[in-house]
Parts: sequence; structure tokens; C-alpha cells
Amino acid sequence: KWPSTAKLDDKLPEGINVIRMDFYKAATLRDEMLKLGDLLDRTELCDQYLEWYDQYVDEISKRVAEIPEENKTKVFIDGGKGKTFGRRAYSTGTGMHDLCVCAGGVNIAEGYVEGYADVETEWILHENPDVIVGISYKGGYETDDSTLMKEHYDEIRGLPGFEENVSAVINDRVHIISNAFTFAPHYPAALAQMAKWLYPANFTDFDPEAIHQEYIDKFLGIDYDVYTQGVFVYP
Repeated sequence: KWPSTAKLDDKLPEGINVIRMDFYKAATLRDEMLKLGDLLDRTELCDQYLEWYDQYVDEISKRVAEIPEENKTKVFIDGGKGKTFGRRAYSTGTGMHDLCVCAGGVNIAEGYVEGYADVETEWILHENPDVIVGISYKGGYETDDSTLMKEHYDEIRGLPGFEENVSAVINDRVHIISNAFTFAPHYPAALAQMAKWLYPANFTDFDPEAIHQEYIDKFLGIDYDVYTQGVFVYP
């Protein structure tokens, strides 16, 4: 999607092809990696990646499929303060919604708003989500400072009436996840984290940090330790 055709394609000499992929949508990421392997003539490495990817994604899908619909976890995905009022919700058509659904969650904003939209805090109180996941653009690989993610966490917990009336706050099930961790080819690690937040009893054997580190060690070829570097979730 970005940069626009006018800013990139139209400025290039003839004969240069531009191929656009997302690499963050759960529904298309696997297929895009296959195409990338073909384009770069790295099909062997792509096969290794897909084997790693399928190992976790398929197992998570299998487990959440066994959860009865009436027992599924209700989730509010919080993008911070609304542009005009209330809170910014992530609903259908967003990567966070897809991540939530693939992890077996029920996004309470689905059917109420679409895409990225402001919702009333009173509506969130009424819906009473089991879990609140805040998406933050303040963490990631290039910082070790969790202060701004903590501020987002504290802000959600401090919303009027939430401490007394919202199950997610009462039961300490408010979580913040970094945008840099959520949307990328290390998607299985983010999916594992979401699934573990929503169904901790079903995923006691899953270690999202270890999956994340495995991705870095196997495919990135860099010296980076997710246990001591970066800020990807809070708390």
C-alpha cells in the first residue's frame, strides 16, 4: 500500500517491476512468503521458514478450534485515546483483529464498528471484555525502555469505572503489545503470545519469547537476544 504508486512506481524507469505484499496479514502471510522464496530463488530457505511457521500456527489453530464458542474469551483491542472521543478500537479489516480471531478470541468491536474507529468508554464498560490488549507503537527492537508502554497500560486500567467493573482489569488481564512485534514474519510468536493471554491453561507449554528468539536465530542471522533486548509486551 505504501508508498503510493505515484510516489514509487511512476517515478521508476520502464522495465522495473514493483511487487507489493503486506507481510502482516494472517490470511496472506504464508502465501506471500512462498512467493518471496520464488522471487529471490531461495525456495529451500522458504521451505525451512514454512516448516517453522506451520509447526506453531497449525498447533494453535488446532487447540483454539476445540474451544466451544460460548467459552471463548471476549477481547477489546485498544489503540489508545480516540481521535475525537473515547478509545480507539481495532475491528474487522485490521491486523490486530485477525490476530485476535486466529488466537481464538472474540473481538467485541466486531459488528459494532469497522476498521479503526472511536468507541465510547461506556460501551466498553457495558461489553465488559475478559481481556484488553493495547497496541503500542512505542516499543520494539530499538528500545529497552518500557516507560511509554507502561503508561498505556496504566491509562487503560485508570479509565473511569474500569477498575471496579471491567473483568479484564479486575483479573489483571490487561496487556500491551508492540506493533513491531505484532506485524511481521515472526507472526507465529505474536500469535502464541496472544493465544497464551487469552487461554493460559491451554498453552502452558508455549513460550512466545522462545519462539521469537528461534525465529531470529534461524532466519535473521543477527546477534539479538529478545530476553534482554527490546520491549515487545508489557507487563
